[in-house]
Amino acid sequence: MFISLIILAVLLVATGVVMPSMISVSRFSSITNGQLTTLLASLGQTLVLLVGGIDLSVGGVICIINSLAAVAMPESGVGILLFCIGCLVIGLAIGGFNGFIVTKFNVQPFIVTFTVNYILLGISQLILDRDGGAPAKAFTKVLMASFGPVSLGVILMLLIVAAWTFLRRTKFIRDVFAVGTNAKASAMNGINVVRVKLLTFAISGGCAALAGLWRTAQLGSGSPTAGNALTTPTLTISVIGGTSMMGGIGGMYGTVVGAYILRIISDLLTFLGTKSFWSTVFQGIFLVATVVVCSAIDRKNRSK
Repeated sequence: MFISLIILAVLLVATGVVMPSMISVSRFSSITNGQLTTLLASLGQTLVLLVGGIDLSVGGVICIINSLAAVAMPESGVGILLFCIGCLVIGLAIGGFNGFIVTKFNVQPFIVTFTVNYILLGISQLILDRDGGAPAKAFTKVLMASFGPVSLGVILMLLIVAAWTFLRRTKFIRDVFAVGTNAKASAMNGINVVRVKLLTFAISGGCAALAGLWRTAQLGSGSPTAGNALTTPTLTISVIGGTSMMGGIGGMYGTVVGAYILRIISDLLTFLGTKSFWSTVFQGIFLVATVVVCSAIDRKNRSK
């Protein structure tokens, strides 16, 4: 995470030099709102990476939830709340299914989640065959609310940081790190490895569902392909934030930092007049470079 903070500091200085007007509370709120969808999905991805897995179905979950919310969300306050709870349950169930297949049948998580993602994309096309629809107006109004220059998105981001500060001291999170470091040794020490892995996948699905709801409020409409391009960024953000793809190293603080790094890079490229597809290319290059560097550091640390 130390390296991530240095990268973020350098990017902030660069932003202040080339775009001084962008350094403000209101702009920070705008960046947070725009990146919160990816950040929410990245939180679950980080947990899965910590146990040595990977979740490629987060984009499909976002697509399904976004499509459902655009066509089926009721207008009443109670109805909206129950609908959001239902969406969360759907995400948890999808993630739990991934975890069940991975742990019960000992299948590589890459294969399981990649396949499930395709299934989810097909289902989202059945729910909403083209971009359109609209969530309840009250739902969008509440989630996009601001308190002066501070948006609700910023408050939610701060709550995420506070929650991790508490949760990282719990037995479950300690077990997550232990399983990611050495699953066999964890099992020998009485940790239920299957349960830990299953729960991390379930939580990842739940986080992706929350990301889908936030994206619906942000866009004010639905799209069966809303999450297609978000899976790779969740990996990039997690790895940039210091989470090892080999498991056992990382955390949510770094993931939050990684989310801002990725967004600021995108904004800088846009400001410099770079075409949009170069942002995607750069993300891929940055992910590969970060994985190589972090893997080298990880191997060095584990060999000590």
